[in-house]
Amino acid sequence: MLSRLIIIWLLLSVLGSFSVKQASHPVETSTLQYLSDERFDAEGAYFTSDAKGLPVVCWIEREPSGSVMVFSRWNAADGQFAKPIKIEASRGLTPHNENMPKLAFRKDGSLVAVFSNSRRVNRPDAMFEGEIYYIQSFDDGATWTPKSYVHSDTASGYSRGFIDIARLADGEIGAVWLDGRKKDKSGSTLYFSKTQGKKGFVTDRAISEKVCQCCRTDISVDAAGAIHIAYRDIEMGLAGNELRDMHYIVSTDQGKTFSKAQRIGADDWNISACPHTGPSIAASAQKVDFFWFTGANPSGIYHSSTTDNGKSFSDRKLISEEGKHPQALALSSSLTMLLMDETFNEGSNYFNRVVCQKVENGKPTQQLVMSKNEVDARYPVIARLSDSQWVGAWMQKSKDGKWRIVSEKKYIN
Repeated sequence: MLSRLIIIWLLLSVLGSFSVKQASHPVETSTLQYLSDERFDAEGAYFTSDAKGLPVVCWIEREPSGSVMVFSRWNAADGQFAKPIKIEASRGLTPHNENMPKLAFRKDGSLVAVFSNSRRVNRPDAMFEGEIYYIQSFDDGATWTPKSYVHSDTASGYSRGFIDIARLADGEIGAVWLDGRKKDKSGSTLYFSKTQGKKGFVTDRAISEKVCQCCRTDISVDAAGAIHIAYRDIEMGLAGNELRDMHYIVSTDQGKTFSKAQRIGADDWNISACPHTGPSIAASAQKVDFFWFTGANPSGIYHSSTTDNGKSFSDRKLISEEGKHPQALALSSSLTMLLMDETFNEGSNYFNRVVCQKVENGKPTQQLVMSKNEVDARYPVIARLSDSQWVGAWMQKSKDGKWRIVSEKKYIN
């Protein structure tokens, strides 16, 4: 009799625990969606949001007639991204995973797209020269204006690129990029500009100097309207060597003025070359989180945060020894989802795979592998869908050897 009661109790316990798990969220099935045209190599995924707050993803497709920017809106009814739209006005852009084209929506719904054209040169003050262009659409992407320069100085022969854009509190689009017009051999200059309605980008100004020449920048706007900017700076060490660590500046007056640059974490990374990996900002109501890669010992992705707009920073903490190219999404002041790519091996076969790291109160907790181990995947990005879901996108190599842009949605556990 006792053994029968024990068996019944065990069955009830198992069924009870099963019902609790089922109630947390629906059972997940694969939601992997191939976005790019299978005929062409694709790269440079980037997330933005439309005027209603829904995710929009854009990327590059390398067509024989020239690389072109493509974008797709999130269809909430279908639970996936809609049919992609090509932006023909961008054709001929220079593809690059750190210097990818980007898209932003003003508060009124009009679109602004930016992209770069760059060339390698043999000059003592620059390895590359290039321009950054922008185009605008006032009919939901059906037609676009002719391309114009983002930067006010249009002289040839200077390196310009690694632009990032974001919608500001006044509904206009702010932009930050690296610019070589000052001919400084020791680094680029960080510039800022914002649109003025249909006039587009009119004026610009330098906001920081001696910046690492080819690591992506990041601009983010919080709920209070503060403009947060992070980038890799160049400083001289005590021994006269170059240190390339992450720095931060902020504007609380719609970009009229910016704070003095502050170093986010004391990596002291001594490298006289560009690492091609920039920072990621995740801004919430109470604080601003930063994630970045450093090759300083020990190398990996680190985290720090500020609650007072850069007057002080939390001690940097190692999040991943294997990760690179971090992209963060703040879900609350205590919870951040971090996508990154990392090197993985199965025996003698090595791959890059995309993983999601859950970060709670600045500490790494649960990790989820997004891509399949036998598939080469890299350069992920992440966006919020709702209070219970987020979506990631990245480039991965298909069986025919072509790179495709894919996306997948996940529940927030």
